Amino acid sequence: MRLKQGPRGRDGGNGKQEEIFQRYRPLIIRLWRRYYVAGLEFADWEQEARMVIVRVLEVYQGSEDGEQFSGFLKQSLVNRILDLY
Repeated sequence: MRLKQGPRGRDGGNGKQEEIFQRYRPLIIRLWRRYYVAGLEFADWEQEARMVIVRVLEVYQGSEDGEQFSGFLKQSLVNRILDLY
């Protein structure tokens, strides 16, 4: 997966956030099912995941290799859901 900067939208994003969210949505769903957080509805978890994606896109410094990005994103999502416990 290439992580080139896209055109900035009105939301200040780099145009890749929604694409990445949709690509990794199965992972987001799997983590929500795996880690039970009392009172956390799926819509809330989706919003948290979107915020994690924004942060990951800002700080990711690895190669353009999709596997490294996937691992970094997954660990960031796991860390966030554990923070919500």
